[in-house]
Amino acid sequence: MPGFGMSTSLRINRNSQKGSAIGPSGLMFHHFHGGRHLSDGQGSLSGGDLEKILLSIGLKNILNPQTWFERMHSGQLKSSDRCLTFDDGLLSQYDVALPILNKFSLKAFWFIYSAPFEGERCFFEIIRKFRNKHFANFQNYFEVFLEEAKISLKSLAQDIQYNRFFKTYKSKFSFYKEEEIIYRFIRNHKLTKQQYLKICKNLLQKYKVNISELSMLIWMTNKHLQILATENHEVGLHSYDHPFHLGGLSKNQQLYQYKKNAQHLQSIGIRPRSAAHPCGSYSKETLNILNSLSINCGFKSDSATNNKRKFSHLVIPREDSACLKN
Repeated sequence: MPGFGMSTSLRINRNSQKGSAIGPSGLMFHHFHGGRHLSDGQGSLSGGDLEKILLSIGLKNILNPQTWFERMHSGQLKSSDRCLTFDDGLLSQYDVALPILNKFSLKAFWFIYSAPFEGERCFFEIIRKFRNKHFANFQNYFEVFLEEAKISLKSLAQDIQYNRFFKTYKSKFSFYKEEEIIYRFIRNHKLTKQQYLKICKNLLQKYKVNISELSMLIWMTNKHLQILATENHEVGLHSYDHPFHLGGLSKNQQLYQYKKNAQHLQSIGIRPRSAAHPCGSYSKETLNILNSLSINCGFKSDSATNNKRKFSHLVIPREDSACLKN
């Protein structure tokens, strides 16, 4: 199996600049390590890393959700205003990041996809733990993944959709390596949900992985969400099972994702009024659905803005923690 440099035809200009947030934006966080949570690769932050980021941004510039809502709907958000957002309902966020927030009396948005809270496994997080436990680096995992998926990189070189995806993704997320972007294209666009799940399960079986053990300590519980809401954090929507390309789903499929997500939170006493688009994927139909569910604040996953467009309350830019740390 060839390595990452084997196909120069797949290389796209790496000098693209990441989009920079112009005006008010969210700060986006995912994985943390410390205590019972081991580091699981690129993007994982320690509590100390988070504290440095918050201080570098300036605590006075970080708004709690209620103040963010008030300023947003009165048109008074300033270009320096930031808010904190945590995606995916990960337990490491509660254990490692929340104490740092408490130290500075900060509140945040927490965007939850509901499937794990209702007993369903979401394999993209399980696979993340698997590859960091069983492979020395992402390259080694990627080669095994390609072999299992039976996909030729050579064929992607002529794929117009791939080349467009690579250029766009690289411009938005400059910290990703080439192979990581290729992986996301294959996972998000070349494979169906069923094909991806089959590959995941086959790999876990080949490596004799105990899925239940690997799934431990990944997600919060409903009790954690209730505590966050009680302590004046904002718990919002992030779809039901985190589809990689939600914006490409039909209207009914998108409605199912967000309605089932909202029903879960409502069942534990939380009324969501905010959302984050999973993988930054949305369409005009998505925004109509969120409006119909009384969602009046939504975040995307990149910091790129269009100067010709006015501030949109359902497509607010965010800066990824990988950029903030660097």
